Amino acid sequence: MKLPASSRECIERAASYSLQSYSDIPNCIRIESWWTSSTAFVIIGENVNYVVFRGTQQPQDWLFNISALPYRYNRRWAHAGFVTAHKSVWKRIRRLLDPNKRTVFCGHSLGAALAELSAHCCQDFTDLSLVCFGKPNVFLARSKQSMTHLQVQISFVSGSDVVTRIPKLCYRPDKNQTMVYFDNDGRTIINPERDYVKTDFGLGDSVSDHSMDGYRKLVVGNFLNIVELRG
Repeated sequence: MKLPASSRECIERAASYSLQSYSDIPNCIRIESWWTSSTAFVIIGENVNYVVFRGTQQPQDWLFNISALPYRYNRRWAHAGFVTAHKSVWKRIRRLLDPNKRTVFCGHSLGAALAELSAHCCQDFTDLSLVCFGKPNVFLARSKQSMTHLQVQISFVSGSDVVTRIPKLCYRPDKNQTMVYFDNDGRTIINPERDYVKTDFGLGDSVSDHSMDGYRKLVVGNFLNIVELRG
């Protein structure tokens, strides 16, 4: 897999920020909802803006995760619980962003689902990237739409991470995403066959495979060491 140097840097930063989001990220604008407990960190840079969504930490987060009925959101059917969590913070985030400036949405677990919905709501952005870690399925499988407006759309999945398999019924990853799969034998596979992922699942620890600390180590130690840089 070949990546421009700028994309490699954005993936490395996305991994670091997604881990930091579980404590705090300095020098940023923090946006949160007391109702849904959704939390986002907006980092305004000179050349690129990062929007980082905190993952699942509180029990009420999972209550929204369970609300798996589809909801039509910005012309596409999505998981209603994730949409509710996203809408509670999105307007305040959107006001801070410049569609003509490079923007990276990222997050882990529930945060990755909110990052994906954010990218979906930014069809008019000229330079947009989405980097997800341990992301659950957000959009209905039967949806004919897909996100074609992204410069980078990458989802990191660790072997037995159960969160990346839910909700099981009717929901699937966006068909244009690049999946980077870390299997239970220590290999890094780009866009693996679905049957292989099913077979490999269950051979590892579903709890430790979901940790953001584990994802960051895999991204920095495995993935970024095998990608080729291009100009």
